[in-house]
Amino acid sequence: ETLHDIEGVGRGYDLHAVRVRAGNATLDAFTYRANAAWIDDALAPWDWYKTLVVAGARRHGFPEDYVRAIDAVASVADPDAARAAAHAGLLARVLAG
Repeated sequence: ETLHDIEGVGRGYDLHAVRVRAGNATLDAFTYRANAAWIDDALAPWDWYKTLVVAGARRHGFPEDYVRAIDAVASVADPDAARAAAHAGLLARVLAG
């Protein structure tokens, strides 16, 4: 419930059950999907968020063409310097492994 609250379930995001393949196994999982009423194609992600997603995709061995597609998404600088700095720290920890 805490993760659902942090991820915004009921406030722009919906919870969806999915089946994923991991090696030879098929697993039941869930994902958060933006509610169509909240999607605004004119918006772009914060630069730190996109960098974090790209780093995570590379760390977890996602196909390089998929990573490049994520990296090609336009992003914007976060006007909240404290938030950007906090996430830069998270990115450093992800990159450090």
